Amino acid sequence: MNDFDKDVVLLHQLDRQRASMLEAVETYEGLLERMGARVQGLVGQVEEERENCRMLEADRDDACARLVQASTEVERLKAVVAEMRTSRSWRITAPIRRLSDVAWRSKTL
Repeated sequence: MNDFDKDVVLLHQLDRQRASMLEAVETYEGLLERMGARVQGLVGQVEEERENCRMLEADRDDACARLVQASTEVERLKAVVAEMRTSRSWRITAPIRRLSDVAWRSKTL
């Protein structure tokens, strides 16, 4: 086989390799395109979840603020009840309340 024939054989081999490589490139380009679309979808989901987290954090903060307000109100009402129970009028009317309780219990029996 002379040099020309060797060159022709080599060119055919290179042409087949080139065709094979082009096919692989097309395959990988398609895969890359699908993966890019998938990544974009995931990015959208992440953004939605971040927004959901922001809303949940805002709800949590509101709930914590309401809890603090409710706790403050409970403490205020406890103080009002304690003040009422130590008042002179509460002590003076204690016997009347006891008699009322006894009368009520005797009715229910």
